[in-house]
Amino acid sequence: ITSVSDDIEHDTRMSTWREEALRWGLRSSVCVPIQRGGCVEFVFGLYSRETSFFNAPEVRLVEEIVAKVSYALGRLDEESARKAAEEALLQSEVRYRRLVENAPLGMYVHRGGIVKYMNAAGLRMLGTASMGDIVGTEYYRFVPPDDRELVQQRIQAVLEGEPAPLIEERFLRTDGSAFYVEVSAVPV
Repeated sequence: ITSVSDDIEHDTRMSTWREEALRWGLRSSVCVPIQRGGCVEFVFGLYSRETSFFNAPEVRLVEEIVAKVSYALGRLDEESARKAAEEALLQSEVRYRRLVENAPLGMYVHRGGIVKYMNAAGLRMLGTASMGDIVGTEYYRFVPPDDRELVQQRIQAVLEGEPAPLIEERFLRTDGSAFYVEVSAVPV
């Protein structure tokens, strides 16, 4: 609520500030609260050396200024919150990546049957140290032909939102030798 004092010397609301204001030669004032996040956080105050200086048009002008300041503060808060959320997301991604990259279990991501990522444990299981040997290749390259139908059924189940519980499957290393692994899958 805007507060206008037309005569600081005789305004009972100004008793706390009267002596100091008069010493400075101030005779009238207008104060408008500045809201931030729905709460009053600041007050924009103007003083004049003249009594009854702040008439209705001037008060409206001050209120417009305060509305713009409140809006700007709100936008700054939104931007700060957005940046904080981005930083939190980045830190979460870093922790997640560190967890996956250092997991002792082989993990990989494929999209449309093409391998997009595999962690170091997965690379070791397949007999390679280079992600370049794996990323961009078809997932089925590492599945024996006799097992591909079962794998396709499990992939389809995951894509439809069904669980793919832990089972034993055969995989092929880059040298063609087969080995058994326990596999479960989730959509990402």
